[in-house]
Amino acid sequence: IKNINFLKKMVENLFPFIVKILSMDRFLKQSEEVYYLEKNKNNITEQDIIFLKNQAKLNKSQKCRICIHKNENELMQEMFIIHTNKCYVRPHFHSDKSESIQVLEGEADLFIFDNLGNITDKIDLGCISSKKTFFYKIDKNIIHTIIIKTDFFLFKESTTGPFKKNMMIYPEWSPINFENKFNNYLMNFK
Repeated sequence: IKNINFLKKMVENLFPFIVKILSMDRFLKQSEEVYYLEKNKNNITEQDIIFLKNQAKLNKSQKCRICIHKNENELMQEMFIIHTNKCYVRPHFHSDKSESIQVLEGEADLFIFDNLGNITDKIDLGCISSKKTFFYKIDKNIIHTIIIKTDFFLFKESTTGPFKKNMMIYPEWSPINFENKFNNYLMNFK
């Protein structure tokens, strides 16, 4: 039994490595969190999602994405994004564009805030079979965050380009890092 447990553990540890090796010819790595599909690749497979999940678990931020668009300047930007339940998404807004999210796996709470940090809405997100909201459009200048409720939250995000990091704005009241007090504020909202 000891040998069987050892073998199981060895296979568990090798599996992410094997998926990563098999995925290397599919992606161009921009950072630990951002990958682009290789030229002439236009599809996402289950193996790609497994790769995303493994990468997210390895990242300090606990998130990872595969961009379908070829570069940051494309006008249409589509991404498959994984967040683990340890991922903190700082409340923010985009001053120049709206974005939409389509939930593919997992559950999360989307919180909408006013300019002072008061919660104005909470949307329960889940895949279509969950009977929760599976698609949501967030208009520009809407302050929002998400709290992940399952081990993984997989969603497709669509927005317009070009991507400009300086147009993602964090209100002064939004905690830079995870804080229990802020998390409790969110969790106690009815």
